[in-house]
Amino acid sequence: MNNPLLEITARPLFSKIKNECIEPAIESILADNRHELNTILENTTVFTWENLIRPMEQMDNRLDNAWSPICYLNSVMDSSALRKIHDRCLTMITDYYIEQGHNKKLYDAIKGIKDNKSYAQFDIAQWKVIDDTLRDFKLSGITLSEENKKKLAELEQQQVTLSNQFAKNVLDATDAWYLRVDSAKELSGLPQQTLEIARQNAKKRGEKNFLLTLDMPCYQAVLAYCDNRDIRQAMYHAYTGRAANQTTYDNTNTMLKLLSIRQQIANLLGFATYAEQSLVPKTAQSSRQVLDFLHDIAVKAKPKAAQEFAELQRFAKARGVDFQLQAWDMAYYSEKYRHQLLGFDTESLRPYFQLTRVMATLFSITEKLFAIQLIEDKNSEIWHEQVKSFTLKNTDGSTRAYLYMDLYARPGKRDGAWMSECRQRFSDTHKIQLPVAFLTCNFAPPVDGQPSLLSFEEVLTLFHEFGHCLHHLLTDIDYYSVSGINGVAWDAVELPSQFFENFCYQPEILQTMARHYQSNDILPSALQDKLLKNKTFQAGLHLVRQLFFAMFDMRIHQQKTIPTAEAMQKRIDTLRDDLFPYTTPQNNRFQNSFSHIFAGGYAAGYYSYLWAEVLAEDAFDRFKQEGILNSKTGHDFLHCILALGGSQDAITLFTKFRGRPPKIDSLLKSYGI
Repeated sequence: MNNPLLEITARPLFSKIKNECIEPAIESILADNRHELNTILENTTVFTWENLIRPMEQMDNRLDNAWSPICYLNSVMDSSALRKIHDRCLTMITDYYIEQGHNKKLYDAIKGIKDNKSYAQFDIAQWKVIDDTLRDFKLSGITLSEENKKKLAELEQQQVTLSNQFAKNVLDATDAWYLRVDSAKELSGLPQQTLEIARQNAKKRGEKNFLLTLDMPCYQAVLAYCDNRDIRQAMYHAYTGRAANQTTYDNTNTMLKLLSIRQQIANLLGFATYAEQSLVPKTAQSSRQVLDFLHDIAVKAKPKAAQEFAELQRFAKARGVDFQLQAWDMAYYSEKYRHQLLGFDTESLRPYFQLTRVMATLFSITEKLFAIQLIEDKNSEIWHEQVKSFTLKNTDGSTRAYLYMDLYARPGKRDGAWMSECRQRFSDTHKIQLPVAFLTCNFAPPVDGQPSLLSFEEVLTLFHEFGHCLHHLLTDIDYYSVSGINGVAWDAVELPSQFFENFCYQPEILQTMARHYQSNDILPSALQDKLLKNKTFQAGLHLVRQLFFAMFDMRIHQQKTIPTAEAMQKRIDTLRDDLFPYTTPQNNRFQNSFSHIFAGGYAAGYYSYLWAEVLAEDAFDRFKQEGILNSKTGHDFLHCILALGGSQDAITLFTKFRGRPPKIDSLLKSYGI
């Protein structure tokens, strides 16, 4: 029987992918790739793009096409059997890339192509591929002694294993915890949709009444709306103590080992700290530059955050609260204060944001700005009944790309929201492979005939991840290594995603998107105005939270000596005291579930959210000036940024679109500062 992971297909054959076919496919591809590369290196005297770079890209693409769907399924259809297979394959693939990164003959061959001046006819994207590859070789330790190469390979393998373990511990800790509640009276204040989810959770586990879980839709709703302070406190401690506090899934040792291994890797490669190493392929020049950038924002954000917290405390006191607000009170009283100040709470907006209409609005924006249609493909193979598949069409009817959307929370699915690649746009010698992307969220699913209704924060999330998808799907670059988001500097990759969030606040968009799911009434203009004001509601508190994550990340990876768990906690507490106007509970161990930096690739890079937000806000200002649905401006954004992917330096592309380098003014203005 043919292995579906070895078949050349436009999209994965999900119905045919069985656990038993995964390892043989990966083993076969790795063996073939090794043989092909060795044959090229042994039998070629003068290396060129066609006889070396293109075959290498074909090899990478072949492996990626088989492995990407398996990685994705492991995160959305978790099972113990698939985990074990995934982990074994991950070890093989990591070994393969470490081996390739240490191949001196390959490095010399590619360096020879660059040094040979007869190849001046290469286009900008081809040179970017070569320069990025040589840079990555140096970061992989190509110039090290054989002994140190071996040591580096061992350390990198340990890092991958530990990162994977960190993520699994967070997922398991999240799934393992639940709170049984006997009556709806104890859950007063909760939205009806959340009550129904809690009731279904109980039914699935063979329990009666209600079960609260740490899945994001449930957790956020409880913290924001549940009148029962004891339940809010229990949920808060469970969530911020996930994979910590000497529980079964405690990540403390895993985290410290990861930091130690990263520092050892950096030292082997000639860097004083892991932060220095991490910044080499980014647009930021140094950790000092990043920390100065964050400090400059903090100077302006802290007074605003302090003012906002003082206002919230006064509001709570006026309602009879005789205690200092704690972390599990913040969201609850913020919603009450928001309601008094602006005349609504965010939950009251949910009926106006039906998921299907929000998606239709997203698709309409894409069509007007970029002349691209998204058409649902109901015959496409999918991995779960909740999944929807779409084809992106050009104006002439030709297919541009494909998109899968897996939007609802369910057991065994990783928390959060993300975009991931399934296929890259890539020009083989015979035809162009079209890009394919996965868009994943964890929204509350339809319940008892009621449609899925989103909070406004969830609407922002969907727009954000859709922006990532378009960056991947609308590329015109045919080289695998710099197609779509490949080759884009890490601290600029959030530009399209954060840019897209801005559409959610535009009255012109709200007129179409925000309609009551039952009456079809447009969100009243008064509520629209308040929603726009809501954008800067407690913006200072939000900003210092982001600054805290970014500063912690950069400082912990800037250290030459790995701290103990106690020393790390002390630094965290000191940083909190400096940034936050309120007290954080002593047993908060957010770092133990901080997957972004310990399992998600953001190590010494979490600052990139704010760094890229500067680019996003500045870019959107041009749309505000010229018309948010101006097709000419959309054309320029497509062809200056989205379509060019990682083929050129990100700041160069931004400057090409904006006509000047980025400025910080628009970011501060967007936060009301």
